[in-house]
Amino acid sequence: MILSGELREIIKVQRPVRVSNGSGGFTTTYTDLLAKTYAKIVEERSNPQLIANQEDIVNYVHFAIRYRPDIPIKNADRLVWRGFNFIINNIKVDSLRTQIDIYVNSEMETSER
Repeated sequence: MILSGELREIIKVQRPVRVSNGSGGFTTTYTDLLAKTYAKIVEERSNPQLIANQEDIVNYVHFAIRYRPDIPIKNADRLVWRGFNFIINNIKVDSLRTQIDIYVNSEMETSER
């Protein structure tokens, strides 16, 4: 259960849309599925990974929002929080349908939020 005081951050949910680029290919653009909603955000942990002799930091973040039956959030949708983009890859709706837990990971190269 989410308390209203915990919903301190504003996020946007966007859906990818493939648009023809005119030369036979496609580009991916994002449209706002949910212009903004309030969320509780917990940065769970970070995991530094060494890839091609370069250390990248992968952050695991948990977003919790109120249950929204009007907006069908899907895997591969994108969350935007404080200018950072997160691809949704794990969604859990609680049994009482009071909240939606969204778990994402993203590469962030800075601690600036």
